[in-house]
Amino acid sequence: MDGQNYRCPACLESFAEGTVCPHCGFDGYRVEQAPFLKIGSVLKVRYRIGRVQSSNGESAVYLAFDKEKKVKVYIREFFPQSVCSRTEEGMNIAVLAGGEEAYLNGKKRFQLLAGQLIQKPQPGILPVLDLFSENNTVYSVLQHCPGGTLKQLVERKGSPLSWNQ
Repeated sequence: MDGQNYRCPACLESFAEGTVCPHCGFDGYRVEQAPFLKIGSVLKVRYRIGRVQSSNGESAVYLAFDKEKKVKVYIREFFPQSVCSRTEEGMNIAVLAGGEEAYLNGKKRFQLLAGQLIQKPQPGILPVLDLFSENNTVYSVLQHCPGGTLKQLVERKGSPLSWNQ
């Protein structure tokens, strides 16, 4: 609960409690996002997972809510699907036989890059706010940027963007 309002588990927007979120249409029944974390999962006791925003084969990015700071964030999960899978309970990562070396090397690179971005933020890259290990993988927490992805902007606009946009 957020004061008198309910927070949608999927898009994390507040609204007067009801059966369907007026912002995203989430009805509370589709929490599975296989092979990704379930909507409503909690990481580090602090971050509540919303919908998957993107996935590129190496990682997944989730919309999340920081219960401590009471703000939306993005969480990037190291999840190279070519060498690992999600365990049955839906949280932990299991490395596939023969993929151990690739997984560990990728995980080290993921941690190194996120750590560098915490130490020295870069223009044009969302700031990394936190980095932690859990569920046999690594997560970086990034500042939320309202408005969505470039792909979502182009889809909303319905035509190519000009250089000035």
